[in-house]
Amino acid sequence: NTLIGSSSALNEGSQNGTSMNNAPYDNDISNIKHNLPITSSITLSPGSNSFTSSDGANTPLQASSAVATLCFEPSGSRLVAGHRDGTIRFYDFHGMKPTAPNADSNSSSEVIYAPFRIVDSDNDPLDQTGRHVLTAIGPSPTGSQWIVGTTSSQPKVLDREARSTIYHFCKGDNYVTDASNTKGHTAGVTGVAFHPLLKDICWTCGLDGSIRQWDLSGKGRMQFGKLICQKVLAKCKNEKGQRTQIVSCLGAHPSGRKLVVGTACGSIQIWNCF
Repeated sequence: NTLIGSSSALNEGSQNGTSMNNAPYDNDISNIKHNLPITSSITLSPGSNSFTSSDGANTPLQASSAVATLCFEPSGSRLVAGHRDGTIRFYDFHGMKPTAPNADSNSSSEVIYAPFRIVDSDNDPLDQTGRHVLTAIGPSPTGSQWIVGTTSSQPKVLDREARSTIYHFCKGDNYVTDASNTKGHTAGVTGVAFHPLLKDICWTCGLDGSIRQWDLSGKGRMQFGKLICQKVLAKCKNEKGQRTQIVSCLGAHPSGRKLVVGTACGSIQIWNCF
């Protein structure tokens, strides 16, 4: 940074033979860093290493587990991180308490903010296929629910605190080749989203190449305590008309009338929802 003085100060310094390096501005330069924002970011800590799973197996869950998905609550007051060990970690911007900085370092980057809650989302008593990696998470329009996708073919809907599962989704039949004739996904889920305006409608996509719509109003069909897919919106195909095996991500238009998905063949496709 260059400090520019007034012309009179420059003239006076030159007349007195005084170098600008000895000017009183030097003291101000050393204090500039205290008057400007030091950083535009904060560091969020993943939390404690002492957390164990809630499925009865007491599986140790590591704080350093990789982050798989991130999502803000609609109000913007919370950030939710889904980790590959199946945990959901909540950060509350209104009540964050920074940990003490490292005594051996004067750097402000040492200040970190830990999650106020760590929840093991992989606690479905109806799913006995083992632990799964979180792949996607999305909030309802009101922020009262979360839809979670994992490497399992069965997404689920959790309450706001992610402590209990509100809806378990049905798994499709792997032996049926036509995705429209199955009751759910037959492969891992890669994308999830709630309808931006209707809290009882949500969508999922997966490695089976299908995009599915689910009805959470309580009127949807159930089987063995699990929700059956309301309808298959699309079975994605490539430019040659061949079925695309993987739908990698999903996004909803603010009006809720269109969905955009990315596929393994590199195409970006937009589908009508209604």
